[in-house]
Amino acid sequence: MKRRRLPPLLALGEEEVRILSAEFLGTFLLVLLCDSVSAQYLARQEDTRYMQVSFGIGLSVMTGVLSSIGASGAHLNPAVTTSFMLAGKFPWRHLHLYLAAEYLGAFAGAGAAYGIYADCMQNVVEPSGYTIEIYFSSLKKTE
Repeated sequence: MKRRRLPPLLALGEEEVRILSAEFLGTFLLVLLCDSVSAQYLARQEDTRYMQVSFGIGLSVMTGVLSSIGASGAHLNPAVTTSFMLAGKFPWRHLHLYLAAEYLGAFAGAGAAYGIYADCMQNVVEPSGYTIEIYFSSLKKTE
């Protein structure tokens, strides 16, 4: 019986899996922690200051970068990956893999943040009079 081979674009070696896992993890942590800082700010707006939010976002970026820089270079952003590719500092053949890992990591991180903070975000009313119905995406004017 003849074994089927994967097309060259999908055939991943051990090194590629390690790189893509690191890129996924770094992007996941970056989005999860940044969204968590934002959710904490919106949920407790009167107790949170600008400096605390800035420090939290900075630590989020640092955590994402440090978790993946050793394996993948910590692009963590499709725009950064595409820019490196256009500048000739990143191979074209890996672009689709990096973009997939970054997008999947971002969606998973946002989903995890939504799962964690969905209950506390239901009754948040912004000063403009809008209620956040779904985490940062749907606003409804309160009467």
